[in-house]
Amino acid sequence: MRSETVRLLGEKLGPVSAAIGTIGFEQALAALIGDLLPHDMMTVARYSDHHASEIVAHSASFPEHMLEKYGKLYGTHDPYAAYWREHGPLQVVTLNDVATAQKKFERYIREFLFDNGIRDEIGVFLPPLAGSSLAIFCESAQRRYGKREKLLLQDIYPLLANLYRAHLIALFASPPETLEPSSAANDALLVTTAQGEPVWSTRAWQRLAPSTRKNIREHIAAPGPERTANVPVDGGGMLVADNLGGSGDRIVWALRAPQPSGPAENALDVGTWTFDQNLTPRERDVVTLILQGYPTSLIADRLGLSRGTVKNHRRRIYERLDITTERELFLMYIEAAIGPAGAS
Repeated sequence: MRSETVRLLGEKLGPVSAAIGTIGFEQALAALIGDLLPHDMMTVARYSDHHASEIVAHSASFPEHMLEKYGKLYGTHDPYAAYWREHGPLQVVTLNDVATAQKKFERYIREFLFDNGIRDEIGVFLPPLAGSSLAIFCESAQRRYGKREKLLLQDIYPLLANLYRAHLIALFASPPETLEPSSAANDALLVTTAQGEPVWSTRAWQRLAPSTRKNIREHIAAPGPERTANVPVDGGGMLVADNLGGSGDRIVWALRAPQPSGPAENALDVGTWTFDQNLTPRERDVVTLILQGYPTSLIADRLGLSRGTVKNHRRRIYERLDITTERELFLMYIEAAIGPAGAS
């Protein structure tokens, strides 16, 4: 098994190395993992501590209707998202690792996976970038992934991780104009030199409110080690940074929960951002469902939680926002969306 793995690595490392610094790198790395592990389909997902999990790429064999189901419902029940937030940076994770004794994830496993012909899956989590991680999954319709498959991926994980880090360093050293479709650049990101000189930014960054961008530029221009610390940003959100190192010495800045600046017709969507700087991701999930009119029992069902846990979340939400009733929550939301009563 090990000699076969070495042979395959020798054959497949060439395309992966050639893709370093290009938008095709993640696809090449997924192909390498797929060649090493038997599978029926593959997906690439993004997990974050500041936005919902999402499937960003998949093999041709992955059904399109499953992608839609994940986005609308089952992403909320994804056990890997909860495991990632609880345990921090991950490496190789099996379905058994995240689902053992976790009944609340039964809908994801029984409905999303098994009902669509997936018996088991195993994921490789790449090193995080400013609060988000890409994970490459192999899914199988027939077999179970056991200790042997996990050990194989663990053995080569240092190689995969170092290839990915080299890719990020090369990618952001001189980002091409076509970087936008890359899975590594879907957030509001700004790339600067170590001295704070801008190199490139995503369209999501460019859409931030002018006052927010001004506040960020002032922070980045300030000297001292605090430049790379988590800092709150005027208008809501948290600025985080990753120093990629390498010869490029680039810093990637990301804005968690940024205050969007969109057209007036998006005002109600904008209203939910008022809670982002005060609440945890799970508390924001609860608030979103409250604002959509869901009672406690249905919120529990949608999020895979017990009713008691949802009630505890409600209590903490009210404490953090300094309110006592659901009516006050709605008023806060409306005021954030359209402004205080009487405002023109």
